[in-house]
Amino acid sequence: MHTAAYAARPHGNRDAPTTSHVPLDGSVKLTDGGYEAADLIIPGGGVAVKYNLYLSENAVKLQFRSTDRGRGELAARLLKVTGVSAEVKRRGDGDGWCVRASTVVLAAAREELTKALAVIIKTALARGLVDAGKAER
Repeated sequence: MHTAAYAARPHGNRDAPTTSHVPLDGSVKLTDGGYEAADLIIPGGGVAVKYNLYLSENAVKLQFRSTDRGRGELAARLLKVTGVSAEVKRRGDGDGWCVRASTVVLAAAREELTKALAVIIKTALARGLVDAGKAER
């Protein structure tokens, strides 16, 4: 799975992520459901959260799941630091917590995060996992 580490530091926030966008060598893979998927890691405040990124036909979907509500709250806060509006919610099956964001809110994110997403999409395109039309959408 392709893993991209990303972080941003808003002015005046000592606890905000501090490293630069660093895509790591790896691959985007196909899930059992036929979607292209990758991991996206956002570090900040001495912790890091791994999000699952899926490329569906017309959208980029970012997702975090946990049985620990505190980890879900952390995942939502780190996304908010990047400019993505996200809230932790109870999973539909009642078994844990999730944070989700999709194309529209991800497009409004800080430049470093949108660049990390572009690297993942370009990797999927280069490996033939998505066609040019889907990558452009």
